This record gives sequence, C-alpha cells and structure tokens, in this order.
Amino acid sequence: MSSYFKTFAVALLGGFVGASLRLPPAQADASDALWIKGPDGRDRIQIATYTAASERGLPLVGLFDNRSQLRLLLRLAGPNESPVMVLKDPRGRDRLVLGLGLNGSGDPFCSITDSQGRKTDVFGHY
Repeated sequence: MSSYFKTFAVALLGGFVGASLRLPPAQADASDALWIKGPDGRDRIQIATYTAASERGLPLVGLFDNRSQLRLLLRLAGPNESPVMVLKDPRGRDRLVLGLGLNGSGDPFCSITDSQGRKTDVFGHY
C-alpha cells in the first residue's frame, strides 16, 4: 500500500471515527492491514487481505467487540471468491454463516450452529 494512500486513509478515517489507526510495517509475506482502534485503544475494525496460499489476496473486514473479540467477519471465500458473512458468538465460534455458493453454483446458503455445536443448514449448503 503506498504511503500516500496510508496517509489519506488515516486522515479520512481518523476524522470520521475519532479513533486511532495502527498500520503494521510492510512484511514480505504479510498483507498490509488497516486497524481502527476505539477510544479505549482496543481493536475495533480490521481491513486486510488473506495471506494463505489458497486465499492470498482475498479481502476481509472484521468487526471486534469491547473485549477485542472478532464478532463479525465479511470476506470472499473459496475458489469462486464467493461473498460470505460470518457472525460469531462471544467465545469466537461461528454461529451464523450466510453467503453465496462456495461450490460455484452461486446459490445462497444460511447455516446456523447452536450452543451445543450442532450445525443446521437453513437453506442451501455450506
């Protein structure tokens, strides 16, 4: 990410949300990530790309709660780069997953997982 873009993003987002931003140093094998912190200094939003070989370059946006636990993940996933939204409980477990077919069909799916860890497909298949 260019230094001009980083400066612009910091100025723009910092002015809108009144939060501090943390930009990690560039690393050869890591993605640039933009972290937005709340007034308490805790992580609130992460905007980045995946670095694993199978997902390299695919974007993600993570929203964190008051304890800095990831609670909502928006991402592209699978070989077809399908949009997916993952809602997590306070323990970090996926509880509701919505998206468009990861298998290439493009058909929507909704999967819920109860407190006992039992997964149920509401519609479609994930």
